[in-house]
Amino acid sequence: MAGTSRSPNGLFQAVAAKAAGGYGRILFTTSVAGYFVGGSEPGSAFYHTYLSGKRALLADGNTSRAITEAAGLGVGVSTVNPVAINTALAEGLNPIFLQPVDGSGNSIGDPVFQDFLDLVRDFLANGVPVGLAGEGYRQLLEMADPDPNIVIGGADGAPAIQGATSCC
Repeated sequence: MAGTSRSPNGLFQAVAAKAAGGYGRILFTTSVAGYFVGGSEPGSAFYHTYLSGKRALLADGNTSRAITEAAGLGVGVSTVNPVAINTALAEGLNPIFLQPVDGSGNSIGDPVFQDFLDLVRDFLANGVPVGLAGEGYRQLLEMADPDPNIVIGGADGAPAIQGATSCC
């Protein structure tokens, strides 16, 4: 997020130059968590910084789209918002913990936090394959008029249209 926020004019100019040749795209990777309000979701006290960061990326992508459209740059800007993806994100010491954990990344003395960790790890273990997100990117890059915000995941349909939304 910092890279895009620090130099949007340079980024827009570079992509606009590419778009002048007939093609220009900016894709933001965020998360379906960017649509959460925060504070009301189970366990959100343990991952509020993640929620706010993803919400900021979603807003940055939508603002960038408005800027490129208003300037007539011919650049497609979309956000890619995956649901849980099967990764090792929450395994071991990969996450940045705000509470004490042991060498395996398990809570020390907080059963509520441990229950949350177990839930997240199970959620990710049963997430969609990483390749599904890649397929969504491919579809967006091939679209003449890419969807503004897509959700990757779900049982039916192409990745770039599953849960597609232009709100938020």
